[in-house]
Amino acid sequence: MTPFASLIWKEWRGERRSIGTLAAAAALLPVLGLWLASRWAHSGGDEAFHYDESTATIVTHMALLAAALTVGAELVPREESGGAIALLRRLPCGLLRAFAAKFSLLVLVAASVALVAWFSACLAIGATGGPWFPRFLVNRSFVVASGLSSLASAVLLGGFALTASTWSRSATLALPIAIAALFLAALPFAAAPDWFPGLLLRADELRWLAWSAAGGAPLVAACSFVLGRRHGGGTCQCLVVGLATSLLLLLPAYGWLVTRIVDWGRIDPYVSSFRFKLRSSHGFLDGTGRFAFAPVQHEVIGLDDSLAEARDPAHAGNGPVHWLKVDLNDGSWREAERAELLSRDARNSEWDSIRRRDGTLVFLDQRQLVVEAPDGSRRALPDAALDQRGHASVWGGAFRFHTGPQHELYDVHRERRYQEVDPDECVRVRPGRWLVWTPTASASDSWRVPGEWQLFDPDRGETAPAPAAVAADRLLWFADDGSALGGQRGEQGRIDELFRIDPELGTRERIALPSWLEGSIEAIHLAERTHAGTPILRFERVPSHGDPSHHFARWDGARRELFFAGDADTPQLAVVGCPDEESLLVIEEQRRLVRLHFGSDAREVVFPNPNPRSEDS
Repeated sequence: MTPFASLIWKEWRGERRSIGTLAAAAALLPVLGLWLASRWAHSGGDEAFHYDESTATIVTHMALLAAALTVGAELVPREESGGAIALLRRLPCGLLRAFAAKFSLLVLVAASVALVAWFSACLAIGATGGPWFPRFLVNRSFVVASGLSSLASAVLLGGFALTASTWSRSATLALPIAIAALFLAALPFAAAPDWFPGLLLRADELRWLAWSAAGGAPLVAACSFVLGRRHGGGTCQCLVVGLATSLLLLLPAYGWLVTRIVDWGRIDPYVSSFRFKLRSSHGFLDGTGRFAFAPVQHEVIGLDDSLAEARDPAHAGNGPVHWLKVDLNDGSWREAERAELLSRDARNSEWDSIRRRDGTLVFLDQRQLVVEAPDGSRRALPDAALDQRGHASVWGGAFRFHTGPQHELYDVHRERRYQEVDPDECVRVRPGRWLVWTPTASASDSWRVPGEWQLFDPDRGETAPAPAAVAADRLLWFADDGSALGGQRGEQGRIDELFRIDPELGTRERIALPSWLEGSIEAIHLAERTHAGTPILRFERVPSHGDPSHHFARWDGARRELFFAGDADTPQLAVVGCPDEESLLVIEEQRRLVRLHFGSDAREVVFPNPNPRSEDS
C-alpha cells in the first residue's frame, strides 16, 4: 500500500462511524421525509399530489452539502483530541500529503452520500406515485456541467469547514465558524446590489466568482493546516495563516468589485445604456440660457438583458442618477454641483404656478401664495395661506386648496378665496367670469361628452349662458388674458380648425395650421415658457392613420400666430426649456439633447457631442 493510500485508510478508520451515520441518514431520511410529505398532502385533499423530477436533485444537493460540512468540520479536531497531530508532523510524507488525504476523503464521502441520497429519493418518489428513477437528460454536456457544479459546491463548503476545523479544537464550533466565514467572505458581493441600488452582477461574473471561491477554499484550508501546524504551531498560528491566505485570495476579487462599482457609477454618454431620466423634472436651463441641467443614468430594462450586457458590460444594471451641466454652445459637460441645482428657478410650468395677464407670476412659497413681478419683487396674496394640514395644487386656472372635506378655489386674478362649485362640473377660473362646462350626458369624463359652456360670476353666484357662437366649442387651452384656443370637433372627435376664442364676447379668430395638423388635434397643453414668458404649447395629434404624436409651437398672442418647431415626423420628445425666444431644447428618445427652432424644420444635436472634446464646461 502506498503512503498516500495508507493515509486515506487512516482517515477512513477514524471517520468510519461518522461516515456510516451519514450514509444511513442519506438512505432513510429522504424516504421518511418524502413519504410524510406525500401523506400530509393527501390528507389535505390533494389526491393528485406527486413529486416531480427535480425532487431527487434537491435531496441530492442537500445531502452533498451536509456531508461536506459535517466531515470537513470533524477531520482536524479528531486529530487534536487523539494527539495524532504530533505523529503527522514526524511522518516523512509531510503534512501536505496528510492534508491531501483528508480532503480527498471529504470529497469521496460527500459524493458517495449524495449518491445514496439520490437513490433513496428515487425509491421514495416511485413508491409514493411519482415516476420511477427520473430520466436522465440526453444532453451529456449539461449532465457533466451539473455534476461539476455540485462537486464544486462540496469542495467550497468542505474547504471552509476544513479551514474552520483548523481554527478550533471542537468540531461543534467548527461548523458555525465555517458558515460565518463563508457569510463574511460573500457579504460584499451579496450586499453590493443593496448598498448600490440598481447594480447587478451578471450571471457569468457570479459563475466566475463561485468557481474562484471553490478553487480558493481548499488552498486556504491547506495553508491553515500545513503552514499553521508546522514547527509546532497551534490553533492561533493556523488562524493567522488562514486569515492571511484568505485576504490575499480575496483582495483581487474585492478589487474587481470596487472597480465594477466605480464603472457602474461613472456616467458615459457614448454607451448604449445611457439614458436621460424622464420624471417630473426633465431638466432646466440656467438664467442665461447657455447651460442645461438634466438628470441622467445608465439604464437596462430587465434583470436578464443579455444583449444589453454584451453591448455594455460595465453597465449591466441601472446606475445612479447624475445631474449633468451641459454647455449648449459646444456640447461640453460635467456633473452639476449641489449649489447649482438648489439655485434653479423651476416656477415656469402650469403645474405649480399661474401667470396673470399683467405678466406677474403666482406660486406657492412656504405655504403662502405670493405674486412675483417681472422685476423680481414679491408680495403675499391676501387670505392665501395654507394651514399645516392642507396642501394646494393648480387646477382649472386656480389654486385648489385641499384643507378638509370641502375644497376651495383661490382666484389669483381677483385675489380671493371661494368655495369650490359643484365638483361634477368642470370649472375654468379666468380674469373675467368663470367658465363652467355643463355636460348634457352623464359620464366620468365630462370634458369628452356633449355639453355647453356657461358663464359664472363667483362674487354674485349668478350663471348666464355663454354666447351662442362658442357655447359648444371645445376650449383646449386658455391664454393668460382669458382667451382660449379651440374649436368644434369634427366627425372623428378631433378639432378640424383652430380658433382663438373669447368666451365672453363670443368672437372667434381662425388660426393658421400646417396641413399635416389639420383635422387631427386632440388636446393642447402648456409645455414651457420662454424667459420673456411666451407660452410654448404642446399639441397632441391623433391622425386618421398612424400613431399619435406630440408637437411644440410658440404662441404669439399679439400676432395670433403659431410657430411650430419641427414637422410631422418629429419623434417623441421631452421639453427641457427655451434657450432663447427662437428655439426649444428637448430630449429626444432619452438619448440626446436636441435644439429645435420655431418656424423651421432645423434640428441641432447639442449633446452628446458627435466630436467630444472634453468633459469640462
